[in-house]
Amino acid sequence: MPPTLEIPNWLAELAAHDDPPTVIDDELLGRLERVGVEKLVPVVGTDIVPDEDGARATAIGVQVPGVGVADSFEHEAAPVLAAFDRLVTFLERFDKLRRLRLAAIDMRLVEQTARALLEVPATVRLSKRVLETGLVVTYARPYLDSNRSGGVGGRWRPPSGADREFHHWVIDELRDTYHAHADRSPRRTITDTAAMLGVEGPPTYAEAWWSLTDSELEKLAELAGKQAERFEAAAVEAGRELGEARGQ
Repeated sequence: MPPTLEIPNWLAELAAHDDPPTVIDDELLGRLERVGVEKLVPVVGTDIVPDEDGARATAIGVQVPGVGVADSFEHEAAPVLAAFDRLVTFLERFDKLRRLRLAAIDMRLVEQTARALLEVPATVRLSKRVLETGLVVTYARPYLDSNRSGGVGGRWRPPSGADREFHHWVIDELRDTYHAHADRSPRRTITDTAAMLGVEGPPTYAEAWWSLTDSELEKLAELAGKQAERFEAAAVEAGRELGEARGQ
């Protein structure tokens, strides 16, 4: 699928002055889109200027959700291509750090919320059902292939054994069919309560639902904690590639 990001005229004209002239092709645009770039803007000094003033640009600016980045043209044969190269490299590293660090935070949120739910007596946990939904959805979201940003990828699943089996159960059974969608599920349906209680007369259908047990909450808290540690360690390494001092 070709990229949808468009090359503005001001940038195409500047790129034509590179030596040799730079053609900003689909491969380069695709790399920009994959790291979330939504727009290319001309920058003079530290200021974004209108496209019609793009001929005066001293840097290429890119807009990514939540962050803006620019790279200056240097005195080199192909300044536009070089600036593009530096921008793409930075943004790929930044996006890797973003995905890892946010995944680590999600895992810590799950760990802490699961342990908090364990403190709530099961008999009064009805009002906490929405927290359980949030717990499961938050655990699953870094791993899902449906993430436009790519999430953290399948290699970040628990390595093997019981942890991986439980991980897939949370995502495939709890998240996909119960908490995130209204699929037919044995964990939430309606049942004839009159028949269940042995009451004669017409049926009375009411919601039947199953909550996570204390044992399942404990397993989820432990697994989320382990995954958080993996993401946190990887995020420290990714941050170092950007010059971050955290963890040193």
